[in-house]
Amino acid sequence: MVLEAHNETIGRRFKEESGLLSPFEVDVFRLKTSEALSGLGFKTQVFFKPNNIHVKNRLSHTEDVVSKASYVARSLNLNKDLSEAIAYAHDIGHSPIGHFAERFLSRKLEGGFNHSINSTNIVQFIERDGKGLNLCYETIEGILAHNKQGRKFIPKERLEMMPHEFEVVYQSDKIAYTMADFYDFLRLALIERDFFNYYMNELNVYSKDSSPQEMLRKADKKILTSLISESKDKQKISFSESDEANVFGRIKKYLGLIYPKLDDEIMDTARLTKTYVYLKNEVDLGGLNPIIALTLLTDDEIITIAENRIQSNNSTLIKNSSFYETITGLKNSDFDLSKIDPSKPDLDWRNDAYK
Repeated sequence: MVLEAHNETIGRRFKEESGLLSPFEVDVFRLKTSEALSGLGFKTQVFFKPNNIHVKNRLSHTEDVVSKASYVARSLNLNKDLSEAIAYAHDIGHSPIGHFAERFLSRKLEGGFNHSINSTNIVQFIERDGKGLNLCYETIEGILAHNKQGRKFIPKERLEMMPHEFEVVYQSDKIAYTMADFYDFLRLALIERDFFNYYMNELNVYSKDSSPQEMLRKADKKILTSLISESKDKQKISFSESDEANVFGRIKKYLGLIYPKLDDEIMDTARLTKTYVYLKNEVDLGGLNPIIALTLLTDDEIITIAENRIQSNNSTLIKNSSFYETITGLKNSDFDLSKIDPSKPDLDWRNDAYK
């Protein structure tokens, strides 16, 4: 195997004339200007409505992944634009209230809710009033490949020959959320400074004269440099054998023990249940599955509905919301919203991909 950039696309669902930009540059532009991406700024990453604007939300996390994926791709002479496109889209269909709501929705859907699948539905059928962004096949499949749950929906033969850029985003996402969450735990006094300093020392970036933010920047650079170096040596994207990979794995494992404990501090299931029932029984969704509809809400819109500040479909609050705007646009489209299946990605338009 050789590290080579993936520069050609299988195509788009609807054919387009080529222009001045490469196909993946076009995808980056469309995603950066999409409504779903801007909405991520009002959705929880890990901590629900923290009293610190520097704590990551879903959009600032996405920007972090884009930055890291772009850096790695360019360092390895891979396709920066494809990497960035996948990174911008990887969480675009995430639910509000973080993974707490994702687990709630999983109980409502046979087989469980997967935000990777929802992201492919958002970019194909929800954006632009049901017309979708008409992205390249690789960008959409790369969304599925950004986590292990999504990869289950990619045939094995395609996984074995998937572009290296898919793995670039997969690794960049892990690094971005693990290191940022570790720092946010410190910001919110959920771990001790000495504990944070211990791992910074393990990464050889600790200095008593440095701020946590400065040490984190150095740690990020060291981890990415290690990923790039190991990938060059193996001629595939790899981050498992270095000292930095070992320390990173320990940090990630530690955070994995803490995440479940945060659920009780976010909100109770009753609020999400009330919101779901409201969408299912009281809102004309035009045939759209209420599971998908709930993911279009922001954190604040969830709270508004749950606290009974919306009395009917015609209330001023919901009419002025991004959710109402999106649903209205979808209902006015010619697309049959009931055909959007939240349990599987619709990529059958290119069954012969990579063959």
